[in-house]
Amino acid sequence: MTDFTARALLAAAGLLLMAGGIAIAPDWLAAMGIMDVSLQSDNPLVRETALLEIRLARAVMTGGGLLLIAASLLLPWLSSSALMQRFLAKDYALPASYQNHLGTVWNGSLQAMSLLFLLSAAYLMLGGQVFEPGQLHLINREDGLIETLSAALLLLASALSLRTALSLRGMPSRRIMHLFLALLFFAMCGEEISWGQRYLGIDTPEAMKEINVQAEINLHNMFGYLFDHLFILLFFLWGCAVPVLYRVSGFMRQLCNAIGLPVPSAGLAIAMLIATLVQDQTVYLVSDGLYGLRIAELRELFSAMAFLLLMIESRKGLAAPAPRAAAA
Repeated sequence: MTDFTARALLAAAGLLLMAGGIAIAPDWLAAMGIMDVSLQSDNPLVRETALLEIRLARAVMTGGGLLLIAASLLLPWLSSSALMQRFLAKDYALPASYQNHLGTVWNGSLQAMSLLFLLSAAYLMLGGQVFEPGQLHLINREDGLIETLSAALLLLASALSLRTALSLRGMPSRRIMHLFLALLFFAMCGEEISWGQRYLGIDTPEAMKEINVQAEINLHNMFGYLFDHLFILLFFLWGCAVPVLYRVSGFMRQLCNAIGLPVPSAGLAIAMLIATLVQDQTVYLVSDGLYGLRIAELRELFSAMAFLLLMIESRKGLAAPAPRAAAA
């Protein structure tokens, strides 16, 4: 990518972000079916949190847009600086097979996610004819089949990330990152089942009931649905934006390698984009809904599967034969 193209893309992205930050408004979002449930909720905590999210989003988008425009103007100076040149020249000695795998599309990750998507679509369209209401309740309820399966996948992702971290040699940043991800996925598993609250029959403390929109022992339902919305955003950025930037930007590629962040393959990135689009508005285009169905739980199942596949990709790629630097 030439400097001119990079500068033009940065400026265009900055202008789009600024325009979005100026245009975004509660009434517009609700009319589009975005955050409409939160904005129109009977719970004042949920409504206030949604409005706070919109204010924060406007500030972040406007500020981010200004930073991108400034970066486009300063790019020639930044790219020619000695510090940037040293950073871009550093070789993180990743296996060539790992880099090559990132560009594959119809790979095992996309195949596995496609199978899960097809099974879920069949369930959405035919579940009401195949299952009785009681069976649908067991599948869709809190700690039902969908939620339990999501928790199990996250636990597997945590274990695999930990195993990868302990097996890595000569890659300190990747080892630290995989240790962090192991803790993150374990925490997400606990949050998914409210840390076993219903299994153990533990009552929610009164103080927590007042600030937890589902009156459960977990953090992600505190103060409205702020953390759920942040999760969707970060999942999209990690699963969709990062893989694209990794392919087109040398700086982004070096940054991901420097901090040891696993990057989804092209196939998994496509699947993660589809998972992000699993919202009420899209699902109800193909289904009238099932008894007890919660679209958010279905999306979390896809996300958990994607995280497990990402950890599988990372482990396989990093366990490949000798890195380039060692081979040389």
